[in-house]
Order: sequence, then structure tokens, then C-alpha cells
Amino acid sequence: MQTTSTTSYLWSLQDVLGQGATASVYKARNKRSGELVAVKVFNFMSYSRPREVQMREFEMLRKLNNSNIVKLHTVEELPSKQKVLVMEYCSGGSLLSLLEEPENAFGLPETEFLTVLQCVVQGMNHLRENGVVHRDIKPGNIMRQVGEDGRSVYKLTDFGAARELEDDEKFVSIYGTEEYLHPDMYERAVLRKAHQKSYGVSVDLWSIGVTFYHAATGSLPFTPYEGPRRNKPIMFKITTEKPVGAIAGVQRVEGGPIEWSYHLPHSCQLSQGLRVQLVPVLAGILEADQERCWGFDQFFTATTDVLQRQPVHLFSLQQWLSHSRKPRLR
Repeated sequence: MQTTSTTSYLWSLQDVLGQGATASVYKARNKRSGELVAVKVFNFMSYSRPREVQMREFEMLRKLNNSNIVKLHTVEELPSKQKVLVMEYCSGGSLLSLLEEPENAFGLPETEFLTVLQCVVQGMNHLRENGVVHRDIKPGNIMRQVGEDGRSVYKLTDFGAARELEDDEKFVSIYGTEEYLHPDMYERAVLRKAHQKSYGVSVDLWSIGVTFYHAATGSLPFTPYEGPRRNKPIMFKITTEKPVGAIAGVQRVEGGPIEWSYHLPHSCQLSQGLRVQLVPVLAGILEADQERCWGFDQFFTATTDVLQRQPVHLFSLQQWLSHSRKPRLR
């Protein structure tokens, strides 16, 4: 078993938690205490980026301190001088791995979904309070910590694309994962079409909308025939031609029409009451026009309202009596 270490931490190269273009993440242990941590090891390709971009993730994590953001413990180096971020280890894997489990094929149970909603909203609120835009929100970048009581706490991670950006500021650089990418960024990054558009904090809201829909239903909201990675022009067409109020669009046959949906599918595990509350939030943030898209203030107000509502379970005596009087087959 091949191992690697820094001054204080040791890990096996087989214990990979995740890999990206510029870094790999491993499960590691503190050499003295045995404490489990996650270490992010930057590869040599990462050093081809400008120094301020290289340093950005360290600086972001150092300034953020919230229970719904993965904590940075320290920064160490390998003998090769490669930087290593030592971070909090999340035992439950990612939200993506949870959604890939068969029992969540049609989305998370309501209690778990509300936990995701609450944690992501609180984590994003901390980012906005600190003037930070994440730029790569997706289920794979939301980690799950499972407490001794079995309850989940979700935490935002991977701040490699994050930067400081106030509500009224814009940026032009491209980051993100294409299924969760704002259409304006998708046009330039995926379709390679040049344009003069700049991007604001609403790009995070779009990614949150796709993530919440995925968590609620087990599926992506926008799906061309053969899938988003195989039919990129139609993927762009669906997201940019989506009618106001629609929260999903599916093309079922090659060259066929887009079927728009204005509600969450009945197959999802959320109650009717929660579905009704959630649809306006999704419609407000899954808006390609950055001028029409909700702002974070409106998003935080609406999601706080959803989270503060208590479910009421009704018992109908009339329905029960009618059911109990039905003749039973022997």
C-alpha cells in the first residue's frame, strides 16, 4: 500500500475521496492523535495558474467560519513543496453519492430534503455575508457529516472557484460543472460561443436551483434527448427558452418538442404542501435572465418561510370510517 505524508498527516493513495483537474482529495489521519481528516493535494497542473488564483482557496477557507462550510484545519506541504489543505472529514460522503443510492432514485425523503435545504441556505447566507460567490455549487460539492444521533449536517466544500463578489459586482471568468452551470456561462464555456456578458452572484442561485431540484426528484431538471452531455445545443435551448414559471424541461424523442413542467413530479417523496411551497422558489432562481432572476435577499426570505412552516398531519374520521366499513375478502 503506497502512502504519502506531510509533517503531521499520513494517507494512502488508495483512499481517494475525490479527484479534479487540479487536485485530489484523500482520507488521512493525524500521525499523533489518529484523527480522521480530508487532505486536498494540489497537482503540478494547478501551479500553472496565476498565483492569486492558486492562493484564493486557502484565503477563502481561512476567512469563512460556519457549521455548514467544511472547516480548514491547516495548510501543509509535501516534500515536493506541493500544497496540502487539511480539512474536516465528512463521514457521510457527498450529497451526490446519497442521491445515487437506489432508495433515493426519486429524490430524498422529506425530512432529509429539508435538512439539505436548511444547511445549504445557512451556508450560502454565510458566503453572502462575507461577499463570496462559490461558482461551483452541485451535489458533489455538498458534503454530509453524520452525527452520533444519526442526523445529517450538510456542508459546502471545494472553494477552488470561489472569489469575493458583492451583490452589485460582476465577473467574466468561467468556472463550474456544466449540468449545474448558469446558461450564460454554459454558452461560453461549453458551446464555446464568444459574448460580452458578465456574470453576477445570481449564477450561484441557478446552480442551487438545479441542485435542489435534483435532491427533491432524483433527476436533473433540464434533459435533452440522449442526455445533457450528448446534446449540448438542445441543453442550452431548454434552459434559455424555458417559459417563466417552468421548473423543468424534458425532450423525450430526438428532434421532438420540449415538455415543460410547472410542478414537482408526483413520484418525488415530498408532501404536497412542501411541493407547493418549493415550486415558486425554484421558478424564481431557475431564471436564465439575470435581471429577472431572484436576488439572494428574496431567496433567503422565501426559503426561511418554507423552513419555518410546521407540517400538520390531518386525520379524517369520515375517511377512516368509510374505509373500515368496506367488506373484506376472505
